[in-house]
Amino acid sequence: MYTTLAACTACVPERQSVARLVDLCFRMAKVYLRRRAMAGRLNPNFFGLTLDDLALDCIADLFERDEKGHFPQLTAYFEPVLKGNPSRARLLGATRRLVFSKVSEGLYRRYREADPSLAKLIRNLRYAIRTGGAGRELRLRGQLWIAFTDDADAFSRPVMDEEFLQVHLSANVNASSSLKDVVDAVGEVLLANPAYAPAFPLVGVASAVRDVFDLMADSPLPKGTSLNELYRADLHELLGASRDRVDRAMRQKYVGVKLSPRTFDAYIRAAEDCLCAEFVEPGADDASHFDVLRPYLQTMTYEDFRANHRGRFQYVVKKMRGEFLESARRHL
Repeated sequence: MYTTLAACTACVPERQSVARLVDLCFRMAKVYLRRRAMAGRLNPNFFGLTLDDLALDCIADLFERDEKGHFPQLTAYFEPVLKGNPSRARLLGATRRLVFSKVSEGLYRRYREADPSLAKLIRNLRYAIRTGGAGRELRLRGQLWIAFTDDADAFSRPVMDEEFLQVHLSANVNASSSLKDVVDAVGEVLLANPAYAPAFPLVGVASAVRDVFDLMADSPLPKGTSLNELYRADLHELLGASRDRVDRAMRQKYVGVKLSPRTFDAYIRAAEDCLCAEFVEPGADDASHFDVLRPYLQTMTYEDFRANHRGRFQYVVKKMRGEFLESARRHL
């Protein structure tokens, strides 16, 4: 991974490394888009494109060359990341964050053309920021962000998941909240989670805010619910309940047919660990699925993981993640 990124940001980008990076970014973008589609938050047909075409469109400008044949966006983003002999997991995490940001930006560009309401909401959020909101607007990695710190080092942290931001915003705003209130609430959520960057792409904020207000049309929430009241104990409880529901739903179908009881139990426990690190006790965001699963299957090699476990384990994580986020929305 290091060799590929170094070759793509060199004075003369190496062709095979560029092809490998394009393929990796495309697959990451497609996974992200598919996840949004399965959650009901994206209909690719709305744009008249296949998922593959939409993924390529969103990442295309990452690979635009300047007059010298360099990739300026890749170089500006990865040069500081490549310093200090970073691990493969860290490089993959950085690449994933860049791709997800570009996908969000690309979706906004297309929604802006086809969905004037989202563009209007973004304009209004920008006005709220400029006229007294807690955050400030800046351009980072080629797109507009709202930031709640001047500490440049803080922007190297992972970006909070948009769905998780939405869950927490639901607790902090109600139907009568002004957009200045919303901006303040975004700051409260991000600053209460120091494992994440205290900044967020503006298009992601607008998308989350619109979804929050759509949900509140049916179920208004009291304003001012404290994030800290929910963040630890309640989320631990919600995650445990989600784990139990997924366990019950999948065990009868898979154990003894496709998986041994020991392997299935390992998947369930490791999936809970993944989600705990992502949502409840952030701090191990860059740990790979292999690293999380291995303590429960100690004889498993990386080759064994890729050949026999990765797809099934990722499916369990996905099912538990969806169950947890839905439970959190209902709870809040």
